[in-house]
Amino acid sequence: LEGYMTHEDPHTPIQNRYVESLVRTIMESLDLIFASPHDYQARATMMWAATLAWNGLAPAGIGPWCTPNHFIGHSMSALYDTPHGASLSIAMPSWMTWKAKQNPKQLARLAREVFDIIEDDDAVAARLGIEHFEAWCEKVGSPVCFSQANIPLDAAEAIAENAAAVRDHWGLPDYTKDVLLHIMQPMIR
Repeated sequence: LEGYMTHEDPHTPIQNRYVESLVRTIMESLDLIFASPHDYQARATMMWAATLAWNGLAPAGIGPWCTPNHFIGHSMSALYDTPHGASLSIAMPSWMTWKAKQNPKQLARLAREVFDIIEDDDAVAARLGIEHFEAWCEKVGSPVCFSQANIPLDAAEAIAENAAAVRDHWGLPDYTKDVLLHIMQPMIR
């Protein structure tokens, strides 16, 4: 999803549809696995989709892209021993909300194509998609805020400092401590 959400190439129909179909498949597979934990086909589909999601095909040809959610999540994990997936489910809705205020177009596309949101206004569609994404994370038991991951509510300052210290290493020079604190506001609950 990060390449999908951060690249700036206006014409990536194959990559967009590739990511959208993987996200839908992962969500559907997890629903089946939760309903029937021993469903071999659902688990096999999940494993295959997970492999395809991070094998390098999704961002192939999209030009520059970055991983701001991993960047924030790694600091959460380093300081508060937060599991990697949990740190991402906390970081993503907040980062998406911040990103949607700058440019909602791709997040609106995600909302329409993955969550079947019918809304012409990109800003509204993006907001609804973020709400659906966050609700899905909670449905599968993944935290979306500090309290759900046993992270102190006053942790944002330390996480922002830790992340800002390595922002150049991640290729994210614009992610200053102040920007990070702004992004993290929805996580503090």
